[in-house]
Amino acid sequence: MRALPYFAAIFAFFVYILTAAPFSLWLDAPRFVAAIKTLGVGNPPEPLYMLLAHPFVYLPFGSFVFKIQIFSAATAAITLIVIYQITLKILDFSVSGVVLKSKDGKTKRALAGLFSLFVLAFSYQFWSQAQNVENFILVALIASIILYILLVLKSRKSVFWGLCAVAVIFGLATGTNPIVASVVPAVLIVMWSRRKYLDVPGFTVWVTIGTIAVVLIHLYIPWRAVPRPFLNYWDARTFERVWSLSTGEGLNVYVPELGRVNGFTGSPEVFFKSSFNFFKMLFLNFTPIILPFIAAGFWYLYKRRVYYFYLLGSVVVANFVFSGLYFSGNQESWFLLSFLVFAVAAGIGFFALATDPQMFFPKGKLDLEKYLGSPKSRRALNFLVLVAFVPIVVWFSFLNRREWAVTADYIDNLYRPIGQEKAILFGSSDLFDSVSFYVHDVPGAHQRPNTVPVTDNLFYIFDWYRENLARTTGISVPDGSKLKYNSAKEYSQFVADFFDKNMDKYKI
Repeated sequence: MRALPYFAAIFAFFVYILTAAPFSLWLDAPRFVAAIKTLGVGNPPEPLYMLLAHPFVYLPFGSFVFKIQIFSAATAAITLIVIYQITLKILDFSVSGVVLKSKDGKTKRALAGLFSLFVLAFSYQFWSQAQNVENFILVALIASIILYILLVLKSRKSVFWGLCAVAVIFGLATGTNPIVASVVPAVLIVMWSRRKYLDVPGFTVWVTIGTIAVVLIHLYIPWRAVPRPFLNYWDARTFERVWSLSTGEGLNVYVPELGRVNGFTGSPEVFFKSSFNFFKMLFLNFTPIILPFIAAGFWYLYKRRVYYFYLLGSVVVANFVFSGLYFSGNQESWFLLSFLVFAVAAGIGFFALATDPQMFFPKGKLDLEKYLGSPKSRRALNFLVLVAFVPIVVWFSFLNRREWAVTADYIDNLYRPIGQEKAILFGSSDLFDSVSFYVHDVPGAHQRPNTVPVTDNLFYIFDWYRENLARTTGISVPDGSKLKYNSAKEYSQFVADFFDKNMDKYKI
């Protein structure tokens, strides 16, 4: 029984790999491939993700995209094992010793962990990101590790060393997506419940090592900016530019009339739309069949050990609020931290329904003891675990992306007419920008190092972008020191001057 979760995680790993698209999916993924391959500085920079994924580019088989998909799938598999352990750990603390010591109780406890594992493994968004080149699965792993650590903090010694580990992990996690902050309220709840073990020297140590971890992970940015690679957002060799890049300067946009909404908007309309999206994704990810198990799990904890109800619930509430206030194109993946908790709750709900069904169906309304009291009937309840496989049946046809080649087609259509000539490809949009770095920097069938891709808004607005282009490619760039950024005429003239300076050497 102990080996089952590991076999289950390996099974999920191979499902992710075998159903993954043969090429990067949408928007940021191609840029991430380029950044991981070259250790460049992307936007967002995600230094922790870059450093952890980079060793996988040295695997002796597969494309660079496939190698990084292996990293994503492996990270997802480890997350599943941690979620299994979290479910078991909460049941250890929430169930009477008599139940757990019985053979039937031990079996159902293990099955509850497997239920959580499979429910999460094949929920839509988790499965989708486990195939992808993105950082959200890494964030899910970080959050699940922190939650597990919080569950084992019982003595003064374990509290000190456990919070040391949490401080380091959180510090390093600032080098990835900020949604990981959804776990902070859970940390505060544990600290309050263990406050008799806290003291000023301990706080000093935690703040110090957390700060060191933050500084160390963000040193990646100037370290990699100094060699001035082609992928080098903000050319961040100074503290000010590192700060601008790390905090996402310029990403908060709220111009709904132009269809541009991103980042922290402060808009009630955006929050309510995001809230609706949260519940829609909850319904779709787990399917209506799993939702009663999630509800049962939360109800069981509320009645049996309310501390864990609030601990897990705090992550969902924080994630819900954070995701609603900060809008992004990847919003569904921001919900993943709530989905981790829902998967744990589903496993606990399975355990509750299999061991204490009378809790949900009181005598006088439905006397389940009459029907479920026999050992044979109770053993039959073990087969409830098969319900956890409903999402894989529902989502397999949608997430089997072996034939997806949308981004590859986009690249081929853009670059095929250029051939191998020296050329400047001047374009617009997030996808163009992301793909440009991949095509220029990553060896393979698509690489066109003779073509210099230029993203229009970056070229016009940012002097660091123009300087880096000129330094890394040799193209000529007009003087932008007198630009006022106040008219279409100025933009058009600046771009025309740029073309004029390079038309004798480059196909435009």
